[in-house]
Amino acid sequence: MMNPIAAVKGLHAFVSVVRNTKRLEPVFALADSLENDKFLVPVIEDLKRTEEGATALATLRRLPPWDLPALASYPEGSLGKSFYDHLRTAKIDPSALPTLPASDPRAYVRAHLYETHDLWHALTGFDVDEAGELGLQAFYLAQFRSPLALAILAAGFLNTALYAMEDRVRRMDAISVGWGMGRFAKPIFGIDWESLLAEPISEVRKRYRVMPVIAALEGAKGHRAPLHSARDAASLA
Repeated sequence: MMNPIAAVKGLHAFVSVVRNTKRLEPVFALADSLENDKFLVPVIEDLKRTEEGATALATLRRLPPWDLPALASYPEGSLGKSFYDHLRTAKIDPSALPTLPASDPRAYVRAHLYETHDLWHALTGFDVDEAGELGLQAFYLAQFRSPLALAILAAGFLNTALYAMEDRVRRMDAISVGWGMGRFAKPIFGIDWESLLAEPISEVRKRYRVMPVIAALEGAKGHRAPLHSARDAASLA
């Protein structure tokens, strides 16, 4: 049974996410409220069904702190360089993101997803705006049982209904595309990201069947804007 205090904190965090989807603190608080056996045990059992997931949960393999100049030195078109480009374009400082301890599989699931979140962004091609984040959460949910992804999607639906109906087409397209991509792709959780950084991102996508589908989104000025770049789509041809 969920701790009543955790439930109240989780509800407060959920409402905060609905009101402002751009603040990370409520998302972290929402994740805190879902960190109990009722939610995490089924997630762990789900992830153990794949070779990569089982290995990661057994070894608790972590990623090193990211060195931006080192990432920038990877060849153009590689996963590492694409990851660097994503961080630079999104103005993300990886050192500012929380680093969580992971002494057991329960803690590892959350820690691993925190430290690889932007790698998933780079691999799938989703942006870091509201539509892109919802698309990636749909990708997560299609890949494995994720109560946090489901909660963020629910908050995204309410935020759209209450504050951003004009952006509904882009967001719904992103969610639809993310779900389809996640269903088609091979399991991503637990893959050895560090060993893949020097490989062409097109080859990594082919290996894991991550196809950044071009989804037409309604732009603010009435034009059609793709979810993923034409360059990314062409790399899978």
